[in-house]
Amino acid sequence: MAEPSTISSLTKILGTGVTIDVVDIGANPIDTDPPYQRLLQAGLARVTGFEPNPKALATLQANKGDNETYLPHAVADGETHEFRVCRTPGMSSLLEPNQELLQYLNQFPDWGTVVRREKINTVRLDDVSEVTNLDYLQIDIQGGELCVFENAPERLSECVAIHSEVEFLPLYVDQPLFSEVELFLRGAGFLFHKFDPLTSRVLEPLA
Repeated sequence: MAEPSTISSLTKILGTGVTIDVVDIGANPIDTDPPYQRLLQAGLARVTGFEPNPKALATLQANKGDNETYLPHAVADGETHEFRVCRTPGMSSLLEPNQELLQYLNQFPDWGTVVRREKINTVRLDDVSEVTNLDYLQIDIQGGELCVFENAPERLSECVAIHSEVEFLPLYVDQPLFSEVELFLRGAGFLFHKFDPLTSRVLEPLA
């Protein structure tokens, strides 16, 4: 998101002393730095992150900077849900992994194997008192993104940009796909910008 030239432009537009309020739902640091990392390093961002996985939350807490706050909540609709803990933590979700589809994707049947099921309480983003402002929303929660959007009308109304994971194939049972997520966000006043990054997977039986 934020190359040096972009940061320079933002500084000119926003002026000095302005901080971008970032909310990161599903802040588990799995593969790469979050897209707002350069903003954070430049002192332009203040992050409130959500991560219900205790191990991942502990890692975030141990490595956080002065402008980072992390909370243990699972964000959804404020109801109690079954959380599927998968063999690969990054596949864990409130939704059931779609093994009928995953069998066609290399390694996914194993990654998406449910090893434990837990009842967890969720919160609505609108109800979280620690989030007092939202400029930029980063969200990656394995198929639960639309549920968060539908239950956060107040926060979405003040949000400027959203970076959301989406899928074109249902990796989870009853997972809303890109078309449904885009249609909802368009109705909320957002315009699609680009895919970043755009990821593909190898089909079985190829390695």
